[in-house]
Amino acid sequence: MFERMGDEINSNARKSTKKVNHLLSTSIIKL
Repeated sequence: MFERMGDEINSNARKSTKKVNHLLSTSIIKL
């Protein structure tokens, strides 16, 4: 159970970091 929760947290963290990286790259292009 704990391992599954960890996997979910890891995947969510990866998704959020991808979103942040995408936002950063797009904002840098706008600047």
